[in-house]
Amino acid sequence: PFEEVFYLTGEQATALSIGNFNAQVYLKTKFAQAYRQLRNTIEAYIALQAKIGANRALGTAGTAPFNANMNLTATIRRNLEQNGCPVDSGDVSLVIDPFAAEQVRMNLGTVSVGAGGLGTVNQQAGTLPRHNGMQLRVSSGIVTHTKGNGTGYTATAAAGATAVTLASGSNNIVQGDVLAIAGLADNYVAGVAASTNALIPGLINRPGLRAAASTAAITIGNNYTPNIALHRNSLAVVVRPPAQAPKDLTQGAPVPFLTDVVRDPVNGMPYGLFIQVFDGGVHFSVRALFGVAAVNTEHIMVVMG
Repeated sequence: PFEEVFYLTGEQATALSIGNFNAQVYLKTKFAQAYRQLRNTIEAYIALQAKIGANRALGTAGTAPFNANMNLTATIRRNLEQNGCPVDSGDVSLVIDPFAAEQVRMNLGTVSVGAGGLGTVNQQAGTLPRHNGMQLRVSSGIVTHTKGNGTGYTATAAAGATAVTLASGSNNIVQGDVLAIAGLADNYVAGVAASTNALIPGLINRPGLRAAASTAAITIGNNYTPNIALHRNSLAVVVRPPAQAPKDLTQGAPVPFLTDVVRDPVNGMPYGLFIQVFDGGVHFSVRALFGVAAVNTEHIMVVMG
């Protein structure tokens, strides 16, 4: 759950009534900011769940992708296709942080219809042109992943396995760590945390390892920025207003009450508007309860930066 809170006192309303700026305009700006705060909070949580729900990791940790060209998008597409993702459905996005977006803008420049098959620049906030079947999007909710301190682990698992037997290691593998397994060409994302010498279910997300590993050394990759390539249906996101507390439990105490359900003007997500009157003013809060789950991990890739 998350809420954005603001107040308006009688004195503030009186002061705002002087000149062209009034209390209604003030409240409009406060509500707009509350929507932005909720939107950004939910977006950051979605980015986190997408990261730990990814199957494989591409790119180079610590280096902004697309710093020279857009060739990596072809590799991303190939990996999604290998996992059965319908890349040409129009539902695949490559969500990148602002630094990667800067590189994309320098590479693509001004795009016109038919230029390299990219199509026109989408004017919707946070979007860039389509490229190799993926809608490029920008998110400031993507934050650096800090690697765990696990060391000396080895992995044993069959091809296609999502449960991996770890042995010989110490310290912690954390969710989102990028794991390079000796003898395997791909880098995998740790779906769960691990710190024991045992079979770890879900350490590798579906569809699992692309080849078998037997007592193979694991190397944990460096800190990275988790840009995400994913199909729309790979994540399930639920957003709703929090439930109102029953009146018989409040025992007559003045508590904020749900006065309306409002919708974010950008993405349509429903929030609860709670109001409480206090001596000399009004307390406003815009609240949301939300949850995210990676339901098709086969169709999520981390693109390291």
